[in-house]
Amino acid sequence: MRLIAVLCLVGAALATETNFLEFTKNFNKNYRSVEEYNKRRETFLRNYNDMVAHNQLYEEGKVTWWKKITEWSDLTPEEFAEHMNLGMPALTKDMMTNTIDEVMEGRIGAGNAPAEWSWVEQGGVSSVKNQASCGSCAAFATIATFESCMWLATGVMEDDLSEQHMMDCAYNHMFYDDEGAWIATGCDGAWPQSYMDWIVQYNDGWVEQETCAPYYADDMTCRDDDSCNYNQARITGFYNKWHTTEEEMKELVFVAPVATTVYASYFGDYGGGIFDDSRCCDAVSDPDCIWILNHEVTVVGYGNQSGQDYWLVKNSWGTGFGENGYIKVKRGTGHCGIGMQHIIQPYCS
Repeated sequence: MRLIAVLCLVGAALATETNFLEFTKNFNKNYRSVEEYNKRRETFLRNYNDMVAHNQLYEEGKVTWWKKITEWSDLTPEEFAEHMNLGMPALTKDMMTNTIDEVMEGRIGAGNAPAEWSWVEQGGVSSVKNQASCGSCAAFATIATFESCMWLATGVMEDDLSEQHMMDCAYNHMFYDDEGAWIATGCDGAWPQSYMDWIVQYNDGWVEQETCAPYYADDMTCRDDDSCNYNQARITGFYNKWHTTEEEMKELVFVAPVATTVYASYFGDYGGGIFDDSRCCDAVSDPDCIWILNHEVTVVGYGNQSGQDYWLVKNSWGTGFGENGYIKVKRGTGHCGIGMQHIIQPYCS
């Protein structure tokens, strides 16, 4: 709704000291020194004014998304990326080995996906969670796909599976080769491939519940308690493919939610609409785009809004982010690399 963007414009006025003080109050900001206070104020005022100018363009129909003040509005994009611990473990071309099967390849190749689809509307997406400043995006995206997969298997949404247990007990798990490819290192990052492989190969497909292993946003000691396993369904395997296309992801998303990578350094002030930022690369025209991606997300649908195709993405930065924890990303050009590096989806029974 453009009315929301109007509220962000605040009369198209430039930022003032009052705006900054309101921001510090609303987000409980405390700075260590006068120098830090002044630095954060200057950054906030600059971001605020950028938001006003951007949202004016949105009101004029010249851009497809609008910005809002968030808890990160006193950070530069570089500081935001560091604060959120954005970044995926090192990746080389010889590590990009597929784990696919003929049945799923056949479903993807059949091209049966409708023009629009949303697992949120189907009731098949668990609640939005918050990874905080721990670089655990892969764990959250993995668990999100597990929760949807088990819902499809049982008809019941288990909205409380544990990222922390998987992070701790799969820590340093190596998937694919003896040199350490796909090592899962908790808050220092991981690929979902390593987590899914650990669950299938070393935990017999079982996933613990959050009540037994709550999230601490930190690396903890593994405490494995089989009595805490969710016992209505288990993970039996996964489909993983590299060097993919958005058309392939569309077909796979129609089967179930999918985890994939994006470049998220400019997501911090997203408020709504279809994210299309000129600072973000498009993998269709820039193949090198897939080598700089820094965040794992869950794609739970796709559609078209005002003539613009988009992906519906569940993030793991809390419900205050974007549209109640979701972001719509432009579809069709590999914007921010989405769907172009890899796609992965678990199998359940």
